[in-house]
Amino acid sequence: MSPASKAGTKKGSKPKSATKAAPRKKAAGSAAAKGSKLKSTKAKTTKAKASKAAAPKATKATKAKAPKAKAKATKAAAPKAKAAKAAAPKAKAAKPAAPKAAAPKAKAAKKSAPARKRRKVAPKVMLAGLLEKLERCYGAVNLPSETESTVEKAVYLVLREGGSQASTERAMRSLREDFVDWNDVRLSRPSELARLMSNSSKAVTIRRLVGRCERIREMLDQIYNDRNEVDLEFLLDEKPKGQIEYLEDIDDLGIHNAYALSQWLSGEEKLVLASPELCGVCQKFLITESAAVSKVRKELSDLLASGQSTAVQAHLNQLGDMDESDWPGSVKDYLKEFVG
Repeated sequence: MSPASKAGTKKGSKPKSATKAAPRKKAAGSAAAKGSKLKSTKAKTTKAKASKAAAPKATKATKAKAPKAKAKATKAAAPKAKAAKAAAPKAKAAKPAAPKAAAPKAKAAKKSAPARKRRKVAPKVMLAGLLEKLERCYGAVNLPSETESTVEKAVYLVLREGGSQASTERAMRSLREDFVDWNDVRLSRPSELARLMSNSSKAVTIRRLVGRCERIREMLDQIYNDRNEVDLEFLLDEKPKGQIEYLEDIDDLGIHNAYALSQWLSGEEKLVLASPELCGVCQKFLITESAAVSKVRKELSDLLASGQSTAVQAHLNQLGDMDESDWPGSVKDYLKEFVG
């Protein structure tokens, strides 16, 4: 080889040390690459292991949480289901139980209901017997055939209370003969009136009349203060209801005599009015079947004898206006005997 070619080869070729160093570099590069690869694989494996280790923890936590949640849900749902089941039988039991519970109440109501009273005598007989008892206690109502005025009728109804028919007629005759008019009677003392009407010097007889004389004097005085005269003739132009509205305000006349006077003024045999007090007595003694005012008036009118209507108004209204505890003993006994 020529020196030039040798030189060229030397120039163009790498030195041996360079060639030898290159593999070393390659080896170093490959070693570095291998190292980096190993590091990356190790990192991946550690991450994978970490993820695998974390995964079981998560699954365990979720698995642990899941049973707890399920247990809570089942526990919470269980009482509701039990309550629903418990409520269902109640609802079922309530349907048949309602009529069973109502039945004893109805039976108890039937047992507690008082037995209906029964009349032992006919209504007409009952009424006649009751009037007889009341006449003995409060005086008979035997209307005089003639009276001069409505005021005289009112005075008679007050005067007949507690006295016999003979004593009442004698007292009325004295009032007509011994006094100028009703205003003169109004201005007289009750003791003077009683002495003249009794026609007796006995103190006992006079005292019996004094109370009724006081009532008569007060009644006449009230009429005078209201009308500026002792006169009641204006009532003849009024209907029974209008008459009662005026007469019931006269305290010393009494409601029972107010109804009796209105009946007397009507001239009717049948009752013109029936007060709640009268209806109450009729029901108590079972004289009428109905408690309605209109029906009581009709039923009672059918039972009346001739000339009995004014007496019925006076006596039954007086009894009805009293408390039952204040009734005369004979009337209470009569009720027990014939109504049971």
